[in-house]
Order: sequence, then C-alpha cells, then structure tokens
Amino acid sequence: MDHHDRPRDMTTTEYVGFAIRQFRRFARKHGVHRWVTVSIERVEFKAPVHVGDVVSLYTRPVSFGRSSITVEVRVVAERWVGGASAEVTNATVKMVATDRHGRSIDFRSAPTVVEPS
Repeated sequence: MDHHDRPRDMTTTEYVGFAIRQFRRFARKHGVHRWVTVSIERVEFKAPVHVGDVVSLYTRPVSFGRSSITVEVRVVAERWVGGASAEVTNATVKMVATDRHGRSIDFRSAPTVVEPS
C-alpha cells in the first residue's frame, strides 16, 4: 500500500502514468524483471480525486500465467476536507514479464534486472 499526495501540477494523464508504474512495482514482488502492461481490462472511475486528498492503491493478484499476472487494483482517497475515505477507482490490469529483448519469460525465473541498492 502506498500513500501519496497528488501534486497540484500533475495532470490526470500524468497521474494515470504514475498509477501504472505502481502496478509494475507490485508485479516486481513476484519477479524481478521488466514488466509490461499488456492490458487494462477494466477501469471504473467512481469519484474524483481532489487536490490535497491522500490516495492509497491496494493491489491483489487474481490470476497467474506462466509469464503474466492479472492484478485487481482499488484506489481509495482519504478526503483532505473531512477525512472520509472514498473508493475512487478500480481496475483490472494484466502485466507480462519480459527479457531485455521484449520476449515474454516465466516470471518465476531468476531475476533479469538488477534492483537498485
């Protein structure tokens, strides 16, 4: 689970890019590889995120293939005004582990990238 404030100068497109990077971070818990977002199968925007809200991303694996992981994502905003929590987005994302040439690999294989220390 990550908590962060959405920067005032971050557009919605930039914010979605940030969220996808967080999905890859989750995938790395299952294998230290390059992870490619293959599909975002479903995204439901339930409520807006307001400037000052604290946003949490909750991830849960729903299925595993040889090289892929399908992840359910819930995004919850703790409202800056009032402190109530609201589910703002949920999505289903499929990611595939790849080698340095972009070919899919078994995500249970030995690491193919070096983690920064």
